[in-house]
Amino acid sequence: MTTNANASISSAGTPMYAAPELLGKVRGGKIMPFKPDIYSLGLTTCFLMSGELPDAIEIHKKEIPFKAIYSEDLKDLAYSLLVHKPDERPLIEFALVHPAISKFVHNIQRDVMH
Repeated sequence: MTTNANASISSAGTPMYAAPELLGKVRGGKIMPFKPDIYSLGLTTCFLMSGELPDAIEIHKKEIPFKAIYSEDLKDLAYSLLVHKPDERPLIEFALVHPAISKFVHNIQRDVMH
């Protein structure tokens, strides 16, 4: 997805990783900049944690078959990124402060500073 100064939005990529609003599955149809990317990040995270893309029912019921090695924090982060309505979907800053990620961000900042 790209944006310019005139706020026009275009999309590109694999439809299997597309957010519901890009596929016309959200009423109102307003596409918010970067929100589809957050959803796609959630799908990618789920794929990496389960070996398959979840379907809409698994997402809605929070029954994605994650592999047992992943923490509850990481599973929570994946579900948090897969909010159906784009206006309720978090910004990327949310992911950076989420417990599943924040400890690594802190460690990277510490290592860079020393």
